[in-house]
Amino acid sequence: MSPGTTVTLNVVASGSPLPIYQWRLNGVNIAGAVYPTLIITNAQPTNGGSYNVVVANIGGAVNSDVATV
Repeated sequence: MSPGTTVTLNVVASGSPLPIYQWRLNGVNIAGAVYPTLIITNAQPTNGGSYNVVVANIGGAVNSDVATV
């Protein structure tokens, strides 16, 4: 990742009821990051790390693979 670039992370999930999403950086929830796509604009070195998303509905929760940025 070069400083100042835009980074887009996306996950696809389905279920009934529709799933909810929570993106995480280095194991910590990212406030407000609750959509299937996470966009980091003007990325800086502080945005680097291990990203994953928890996808859940009443049937349970699943952690995505980790994406290293």
